[in-house]
Amino acid sequence: MSIVVLLLLLLALIIFITGLSALIIAIIAFTRTSRNAREISDLKKHGG
Repeated sequence: MSIVVLLLLLLALIIFITGLSALIIAIIAFTRTSRNAREISDLKKHGG
């Protein structure tokens, strides 16, 4: 394999991993915010 092909593969891998991690972070952030909203509403109900 030539160095150019290896570099392209590496670049594709980096882009893929970055996109995947960004997606996971977005999902985690979304679930956390929805959970936090529920917890805050529960605390208000309980007088916390």
